[in-house]
Amino acid sequence: MSEQTAFFNDGGVGHGGFIATFFTAGLIILDPFTPDRPSMTIEMPNQIGAPNKQASVSKYDTATATAQLNCDSTGNNPEFILRGDYFTAPANFGGETWYVDRISTPQRSGDFWKSELGLRKVYNP
Repeated sequence: MSEQTAFFNDGGVGHGGFIATFFTAGLIILDPFTPDRPSMTIEMPNQIGAPNKQASVSKYDTATATAQLNCDSTGNNPEFILRGDYFTAPANFGGETWYVDRISTPQRSGDFWKSELGLRKVYNP
């Protein structure tokens, strides 16, 4: 077993990351994984414009993540993640399914390759 191979993983890696199982790309470390849960507020001021009533509703959740990409045995030729590939986050990260909406070109970072991902939550799996 290589020093680089995890023999145990409780779903948490680093600070704000985890190992995601993508449908096509397989096991990929996402660290950090940063969800954004925006909302929209509807305001109803009184007749002179002072605050009176309000309600907030959720908008579409998105996330960003840095993906550490798997490579071949030479440390080159990273495995690509494609737009549309998806994974389900561990329960401690919401347990939601996310799909890749955008991805940067892989760049070498020390001993591994990485890509920046733009993710969107799947609402009707």
